[in-house]
Amino acid sequence: MLNTALMNHVLFLIFALFVVSCRSFEKIKEVREESANPPTDTVPILKPSMNATDFISALTDLGYFAYAEPDRVLQVKDSLAHQFNTNGDFITEFSKKPPYVSYDLRFYSCGDGEELFEEEGVVSLLKEMKPIFEKLKVSMHYSDDNYAGGLHSLNMNGRYYTLFSGGILMQGETIAKTAEMINAELSLQKAKERIYLLSLEGGYYMIFLTEEQNRLVSTYFTGTRGPVTVDQWVINTTAEIKTLFNR
Repeated sequence: MLNTALMNHVLFLIFALFVVSCRSFEKIKEVREESANPPTDTVPILKPSMNATDFISALTDLGYFAYAEPDRVLQVKDSLAHQFNTNGDFITEFSKKPPYVSYDLRFYSCGDGEELFEEEGVVSLLKEMKPIFEKLKVSMHYSDDNYAGGLHSLNMNGRYYTLFSGGILMQGETIAKTAEMINAELSLQKAKERIYLLSLEGGYYMIFLTEEQNRLVSTYFTGTRGPVTVDQWVINTTAEIKTLFNR
């Protein structure tokens, strides 16, 4: 009887050690997998207590003002600092003459999307963006701006893109598809910047930001106050349109 109890006890200890060993192995495996796949989000989110001076300094360190004309940098910084202090929208200073582009060359107005949707609208926007393309050293050669059969397509660098096909977003579809087209070409040419979209009461904007710059901006200008990815903008705008239709 004693031998049987002792044997059962020994078997239990062996089983327990086996379970602990398996769990340890799984833990080691998890650690190895985490080491092999380090998190891509390497830029820390700054504390909400950051003031305007710190915010502008962080933007400077991330190269945000690299494309602004030297005599306009202070004006742009003051503008963004004012927006930060007043908890306003992430928007900057624009020139007072056509084509009314931002002094930091990163913001481009789409108005309510109607002008972009109409013929020559996208081409006009691409012409406005020429200075930022030159700064980024990317090629954006377009041709065959075609409106036929309710579709709008454009040849960009030898690739055809559909900019409108009659979706629920209506003219907002052209905003999203144009941004996607430019982002695809930026990616192919290894540029760090991408277009993010911003919806304000006065209209829509395309903003050229690096991932790190956008992460910083989005920390302090949230919700409708700051830029979002094209995918998120499509989700938000589609939801707004469906809400209007269901009233």
